[in-house]
Amino acid sequence: MDNTLIPPAKARVSVPVIALGMYAVASGYLMSLIPLMLSHYNLDTSIANWLASSFYAGLLVGALSIEPLVTRIGYKHGFAPCLGHSPLLPIRLP
Repeated sequence: MDNTLIPPAKARVSVPVIALGMYAVASGYLMSLIPLMLSHYNLDTSIANWLASSFYAGLLVGALSIEPLVTRIGYKHGFAPCLGHSPLLPIRLP
């Protein structure tokens, strides 16, 4: 048997940077749509700041609740799909 060691893969910084960049674009797009969508649902525009805050509160709760899954399947397989879906969420807006 060949007993050679395979060198460990180098950690790439580009993947999380690209994912966070995609999240930043999607989040900014979503926050700019909130005031525009309020009139569509016959809501007062003064609640836009509460909606934006609840988005970030939900983000915090989601990040804390996904921790067991990430621990079980690993960071790469846990966070990559979540960050990959973030830019697609504004598409579902009416």
